[in-house]
Amino acid sequence: MNQAMKKIYVLFLFSILSSNLFATHVKAGEITYTQLTGLTYKINVNVYTNTDPLTTQADRCYLIVYFGDGDSTMAPRVNGPSLLCTSADGEMFATYSKKNIYETTHTYSGNGLYIITMEDPNREAGICNIPNSVDQSFFIRTTILIDPSITPNNSPQFTATPVFYAAVNVPYAQNLTAYDSDGDILTYELIPCMGYGTPIIGNTHPTGFSIDSLSGEIIWNSPSIICKYNFAVKVRKWRNGATIGDVIREFQICTVAYTGIDESSKNEGKILLYPNPVTDKIFISKLNSEFRNTLFIYDLTGRLIKTVFLSDSSSSAEVEVLELRRGFYNYEIVSDKTSITRGKFVKN
Repeated sequence: MNQAMKKIYVLFLFSILSSNLFATHVKAGEITYTQLTGLTYKINVNVYTNTDPLTTQADRCYLIVYFGDGDSTMAPRVNGPSLLCTSADGEMFATYSKKNIYETTHTYSGNGLYIITMEDPNREAGICNIPNSVDQSFFIRTTILIDPSITPNNSPQFTATPVFYAAVNVPYAQNLTAYDSDGDILTYELIPCMGYGTPIIGNTHPTGFSIDSLSGEIIWNSPSIICKYNFAVKVRKWRNGATIGDVIREFQICTVAYTGIDESSKNEGKILLYPNPVTDKIFISKLNSEFRNTLFIYDLTGRLIKTVFLSDSSSSAEVEVLELRRGFYNYEIVSDKTSITRGKFVKN
């Protein structure tokens, strides 16, 4: 089968998998790569989706990946249980939020600069800084330079899930937590989100929103309204003063109402998290069982290190934290995306 016929065949298969063109589900994502041997690379497409049953879903068992050399493939989802898909069904990381990892390998025919891309027609609706976001596709890309003089060359990776929460009228800071296993220098640049292969017209950055080009630290001086915002950042990889690749990561920040910092049992009627300091388990009480609750735990750099989906049928919960190192941590409890409780605790 020649390349043109193969591309038509792949697109036909994808059209079968995406029969509802008006579905809405993609929140964030990125493409990363790992050099296996010589010209062969493992490529991961990480896509974060909305699973709220009140929205029309378009869950993918496979995604099309274009390798930038005229070739493409249907990459299967590889994480989570296998119930509906023949491969895997993804993993929940927060209320109505799923992480999906699609994996494939590809051998390039020779050295060169290649752009790996993925596009999903079903971007999430209601994003405040993308006009008519439901009508825009979700498009991400990653650039890889293949040259024997720069081996090994692995893409930047991320430790934090790219769906964050910020409180309105409160200054917000978050690190994108990119790292490079090859020890190369990384830089950060905000760029427009992309749809249908081009920058989305009208995708704006709110006033007071910026990123440090060297550390990847995001600063947002007091978000003003409750909504969802999407941003794209290009993380460039530098070696010996030259760029040898980049990853474009699109991430989402959900702004929610701030109800106060609850660190003491003296706050009558508010959500409680105890004991503090903690050794093995955190207990949470006075949750509103009518809402969906999620606990987020961050280290002092703002890196998200643990997410726990709390039952929406109980007013209390317990969370194991034995794996956490000794030290100080920040936490957020998000309830139905409209209220937030924040605080600090010490792990012994």
